[in-house]
Amino acid sequence: MRKTLLLLGMTIFTISLVACNVETVAPKENTEAKTSEDIQEAREKREEARKDREEARKAKEQEEANQGMSEEEIVSALQKRMEGSFEVDFDKKNKAFTLIPINEGVIKELDMYASGDIGIEMWNETVDATTDLSETIKEELGEGYHVVLLNGDKIAILWITDGEVKHDVIKDE
Repeated sequence: MRKTLLLLGMTIFTISLVACNVETVAPKENTEAKTSEDIQEAREKREEARKDREEARKAKEQEEANQGMSEEEIVSALQKRMEGSFEVDFDKKNKAFTLIPINEGVIKELDMYASGDIGIEMWNETVDATTDLSETIKEELGEGYHVVLLNGDKIAILWITDGEVKHDVIKDE
């Protein structure tokens, strides 16, 4: 695996060096005779090399993302872990894992956070745990996945993307 990535990186590096040096390959006595076609060809080769590097980078990211768990495996693991407390819903199109409270005690606890009846320290622990979950999902699946915690009224009270809090009902008030 590392050998393949190293060879791929070396190939991309070589392509970029060749593309960047296209203009300097012509003999020195003919430098005045370069036409706009030669310049355009050099630009096209540089652009092609840039596209090759971008495609290789995307392929590498996808390969790394594919090495982890699948979306379905994560949903299954979350459902087992949160059984009796939360329903886990996954929206593939929006790449969103939604945690819906189903236990009355959990619903009341979430309401108590919003009303201030439970200290901010407890809420911060919930935010930290959900952030950790989001970071794990990012490590397993790649970027762009959301973890959304709903309250009993099915309103988003916490939204985290790639380990970064986007919405926190307690701190955003």
